[in-house]
Amino acid sequence: MGSVFDSGVTAKAFIDEIKMEVDAAPDIYDATYYRFIDECEQLLYSEIIRETLIFTPVGESAPGFLSFEYIETTGDKVRYEDIYAVYAGDVQLVRATPAGIRTFPDSYSRIGETLYIKSENKAEINIYFYVRPKLKTRPGGENDTIKLPIEWLPIIGAKVRGEAYKLVNEDYAAAKWLADYNALIEQFKQYIAARAEKLGV
Repeated sequence: MGSVFDSGVTAKAFIDEIKMEVDAAPDIYDATYYRFIDECEQLLYSEIIRETLIFTPVGESAPGFLSFEYIETTGDKVRYEDIYAVYAGDVQLVRATPAGIRTFPDSYSRIGETLYIKSENKAEINIYFYVRPKLKTRPGGENDTIKLPIEWLPIIGAKVRGEAYKLVNEDYAAAKWLADYNALIEQFKQYIAARAEKLGV
């Protein structure tokens, strides 16, 4: 994906290294390790990094019903929760419930698996959303690189080790690694806050 961050380390190489360290490795499937990476990476992008993209639908799709599959992104498929603003020209539309969209003339909502955009404004529609990396658990995803600065890979390393030890009931080791993970998350928040304007996220 076209992320502001890229460690250059593939998920497979990362997990292979961790499996050499974690005594529980033979008892845990690779797919489980990739799921741990996904959980951490997706949370970091959704809640902390918040890298933004803009999509402008054209033709009959705007305003009206728009499939989430139709929204172009460099990362994982866009979810309704990823959308943080919709504009018709310079008018910001109101986020509404499926029932509430009847009340507001300029609004948007999720209806089933589609984004419904209602606007009497004929100006160009722009959808602003937070981009997330593609999932490592998808076919071939293990060859994708982890989308963090290389110096922050210990965040995911601590999360993966902690969750792995939890699975095999090694509570002391799990607690140690998850405590490290929580501390690194707080440091990473400060790192992003200090660089957000420069990074454009």
